[in-house]
Amino acid sequence: MPILYEPVSLDSRGIVRIASLRKFLKLSPKTLAEIRSRTITIEVSRAIEFLFNVEPFEGMVGDEFTFYGWLYYDEYAQDPIPRAPIELYINDQLKGTTETDNNGYYEFKWTPWVAGTYTAYAIATV
Repeated sequence: MPILYEPVSLDSRGIVRIASLRKFLKLSPKTLAEIRSRTITIEVSRAIEFLFNVEPFEGMVGDEFTFYGWLYYDEYAQDPIPRAPIELYINDQLKGTTETDNNGYYEFKWTPWVAGTYTAYAIATV
């Protein structure tokens, strides 16, 4: 029997707690009484670490900037996410697409031809 639930809270270990089984399960009164005394936890999918950097941080018109980073399933860089699509946006305009390599690394090169202040960000699809 499938169990439908709504996550109510997420603890520091990434575990979702369910508030009320009566609301989400269709059970006989006897079965419901038995289940009320149990704790049910549902593990959340692994956390994703998405790093985004730029070098140099400042430059001149015509200088090349490199946007780069890594995409991992954990904060210790032990489980890279290969071949994930990455998009680079500068001032909310798509400037390039690439994908991570086997080590979770990605990189974009960009050269501004107009002076100004630019806001850049990347989006990863996992």
